[in-house]
Amino acid sequence: MKITDTSDLWWKTAVIYCLDVETFLDSNGDGVGDLQGLSQRIDYLAQLGVTCLWLMPFYPTPDRDDGYDVSDFYGIDPRLGNHGDLVEVIRTARDRGMRVIVDLVINHTSDRHPWFVSALRSVDSPYRDYYVWRSDAPPKGRRTPSSPDRPTGSGARTRSQGSGTSTASTSTSPT
Repeated sequence: MKITDTSDLWWKTAVIYCLDVETFLDSNGDGVGDLQGLSQRIDYLAQLGVTCLWLMPFYPTPDRDDGYDVSDFYGIDPRLGNHGDLVEVIRTARDRGMRVIVDLVINHTSDRHPWFVSALRSVDSPYRDYYVWRSDAPPKGRRTPSSPDRPTGSGARTRSQGSGTSTASTSTSPT
């Protein structure tokens, strides 16, 4: 059997290393890991036998949900670097025979993301159905949502102005 016959099954034999860029390696001394730091350590990862880097979200975020509250799916969190830094990570990894995959978490958005802002403003928004809304209050005694590493009750319950609906989220509402 030729490798081209099974090349679409690369993941079956891959050594996948999942990492959070923010906690990996700080290249500039600001206390936050970054894409430049990752680029500097790709040779080390290759020596370990890693064949695929799986990057956790590195998009711009208010960071109320460990980076999963994405505010721009096309951007790079400026604390972690820029698009050029990401290209360098991908180029360096590819030169070492590594693939790079990323978490694309389109089911997670920040209250600052344009989809959520639009959905909150109008019941006629094309993004309204991207979110779950409720018109009744939560049952008495029920705590608001919170992240595992945040104090209980740090989530916010908000009412959409003009829409008669409310939503529960782990971040504050823009209204």
